[in-house]
Amino acid sequence: MQESEKLGNQQATKDLGWLAGILDGEGSIILGMQSRKDGERQVYHRICFYNTDDSIINKVVKILDDNEIKCYVSERDNYGGLGKRKGFTVTISSYESAVKLLELVKNDLTAKKDRAEILLRFCYLRMNHLNKAITNEEKEILNSWESSTTKSTTPKGEDIV
Repeated sequence: MQESEKLGNQQATKDLGWLAGILDGEGSIILGMQSRKDGERQVYHRICFYNTDDSIINKVVKILDDNEIKCYVSERDNYGGLGKRKGFTVTISSYESAVKLLELVKNDLTAKKDRAEILLRFCYLRMNHLNKAITNEEKEILNSWESSTTKSTTPKGEDIV
């Protein structure tokens, strides 16, 4: 392997570790159900990164682009009630992009590792069942998601309210 390739791979590994840290601290991994206008219930998922610093958001987007992960960026004024600061959200919402991202960062996640593994399992199943009713296995995953989000505790072991 040439030296420049080796350095490039080390930087890519470093960037993915950084991205995992940003997702753990400034992001969300979401899996849920919502009702559509016609009354049908629909499963949705998202992976989001939030920040008010555009240099952090630009780095997130660059790493995602370098790994061919589709995302979109939205901007809001008065982000999170922080006065007149602009805030940014990077969102990954396709099954394929979620799988790519989670496969790249799951081993470096700490706080959101369990959620990442559950969402990854769900995305793999759902990619094969698009536009079909939710299977029993997918329902089990949704139930495990609910239980994983309700038993979060603080480092002292006290329930988070």
